[in-house]
Amino acid sequence: MIPLGLVLFPVAEIFFAIAVIQNWGWVNAIFAGATATILGIGLLRTSGVRLTTSVMQAMAKGQPPGLAALQSALVGLAAILLVMPGYISDLLGLMLLIPPVRGWAADRFIRSFEKRAKAGSFRVFTSGGGFSARGDFEPGAPDFRDVTPPAAGQIIEVSAQRLESTRGTSENDKDRGQ
Repeated sequence: MIPLGLVLFPVAEIFFAIAVIQNWGWVNAIFAGATATILGIGLLRTSGVRLTTSVMQAMAKGQPPGLAALQSALVGLAAILLVMPGYISDLLGLMLLIPPVRGWAADRFIRSFEKRAKAGSFRVFTSGGGFSARGDFEPGAPDFRDVTPPAAGQIIEVSAQRLESTRGTSENDKDRGQ
């Protein structure tokens, strides 16, 4: 069954767009939509770098990177909402760019996840099926509870040796006389 919000959201976007066009006029409405899309594209281009940087900074400070990653993911969500056509999604995207609102959304997400984890009411889906926090497995889902180590004949022994750095020249360049 399709969630009601998934059906009502596009209808609300259409009615809101009609109201914006009636109040602002065609030119201003199109300019506002185009501006939001350009802002969203710019944010999308930098959101991957922002995520990596924030996670690395949190780890360098000795903090868990989860909250930094979630904050950056919410900025990425804001970018996607800005790129989506519609003024309600643009408004939601702009709101997620405000740090206190983004912090509130991150806190709500964490609380919801913790609540579902304690109740065992969330599911993780894989390509073969899914399993819940209680361990209820669906048909086709891999059973991660029964993991047996490989037989002794299947273990590969590996030895490693350190190679000296030649700073700027590789072994292939030396072999070619370069």
